[in-house]
Amino acid sequence: PRNIGRFLQYVLNVSYRQKALLSIPYQVFISNAERDYIRSVVDEKLGVEQEVIYNPVDAEYLQPVTPVSGKTVLYVGRLEEYKGVGLLLKSWSELLKQAPDAKLQLVGQGAQAKDYQDFVRKQGLNESVEFVPHMNYLDMLQTYDEASVVVAPHLWVEPFGRTVAEGMARGRVVVASDTGGSSELIEDSVTGLLFKRGSQKALIAKLVTALQMSDEERSQMGAAAQDWVRDNLTQERIAQQYENFYLVR
Repeated sequence: PRNIGRFLQYVLNVSYRQKALLSIPYQVFISNAERDYIRSVVDEKLGVEQEVIYNPVDAEYLQPVTPVSGKTVLYVGRLEEYKGVGLLLKSWSELLKQAPDAKLQLVGQGAQAKDYQDFVRKQGLNESVEFVPHMNYLDMLQTYDEASVVVAPHLWVEPFGRTVAEGMARGRVVVASDTGGSSELIEDSVTGLLFKRGSQKALIAKLVTALQMSDEERSQMGAAAQDWVRDNLTQERIAQQYENFYLVR
């Protein structure tokens, strides 16, 4: 009965939210992907004005970066299937055959955390995979700096991809799926690496590419990524875009 009630609530809520959205004359979306997805499920006959304005990155993340070294891959986010964590862990055994000294750190919590921990234990991956259930946001900058690669293997249409932006801001090579907002932040092979969403083979190939780069190559890609964030995602720039969108009306 509870599930039936939740289903009905969901159906009614979707209808309500569609009507409520169309009653708002000016709308801001945090990526083209988010806007396009909502357009696909909402009737736009009212012709509201829309703008895409990305989320900003804290100025602290744009400080000079630490040198890139080591072979630690960092995932930050919910430990849920839709985030691609299962895909990442299933790929890890195969990846170790090509990069046996690689380490994977997963920072976050989620409904499937225990299942993933059990999987790692059964696969004998404890030596190369570390779970960090919770970390203070103020400590995250150092965590990014201790990684050489940041991975965002999302399966769903990620609205923006904050960890992608933060990893880029810290000058790390970011490997992300080619969907959602994350794919808009990265120019493949220039400011990061994109792989085909849901493809274990493609994810492994891109992670191996990132891990086998020289420190200099990773630093160059990371520097290009940080430059892009500095040009596009500062608090000042994003605030100006909001002013331009709302205050001139």
